[in-house]
Amino acid sequence: MFMDPNKFGELFPTIVSMAKTIEVISSGMLGSQSGSLHLMYKELQVLSPLVQTREFYFLRYCQQIEQGLWAIVDVSYDFPRDNQFTNQCRSHRLPSGCLIQDMPNGYSKVSWVEHVEIEDKAPTHRLYRDLIHSGLAFGAERWLAALQRMCERFACLMVSGTSTRDLEGVIPSPEGKRSMMKLAQRMVNNFCASIAHPTAIDGPPFQG
Repeated sequence: MFMDPNKFGELFPTIVSMAKTIEVISSGMLGSQSGSLHLMYKELQVLSPLVQTREFYFLRYCQQIEQGLWAIVDVSYDFPRDNQFTNQCRSHRLPSGCLIQDMPNGYSKVSWVEHVEIEDKAPTHRLYRDLIHSGLAFGAERWLAALQRMCERFACLMVSGTSTRDLEGVIPSPEGKRSMMKLAQRMVNNFCASIAHPTAIDGPPFQG
């Protein structure tokens, strides 16, 4: 999912406002993503039009270290000065990524590292200054929290029966539960997209 920009965006809709693959440098081993290397682009957001998005052009490498242990590593890619992408990149991604390890109890252990350099061309809005400067807005904790929520959603979708915690009569069948969760996910995606592109919203402009 990390190597597919569409699935990557769906996995982190509250953080990733846009993602795409520029070039597939290596497709990895046959039938596996291990060894694959992609040149990618992503735009990250805080859910507020008062916070400027962060854009990265980067290389993403995926490697299976051993059975049940995967590494996904990112590092910024520096384009030649005459390249069309050069002037658009204001953020630099130093070696970052995550380790995903299968655990005996069926869970996964995820270690996440975020290491970036940001060129702030505009002052951070005072309402979000502490959030941005503390690293909570784009740091590893936020990525892990978003990943955990999405994994819980996937686990709920895989349950065939109706949980005793479900309100009786509200979600009477597994199919109804799946439809409701898919609707909720579409609502989240649409909300995040509207925040990422506020010019598409009818209404007065936001004031800093």
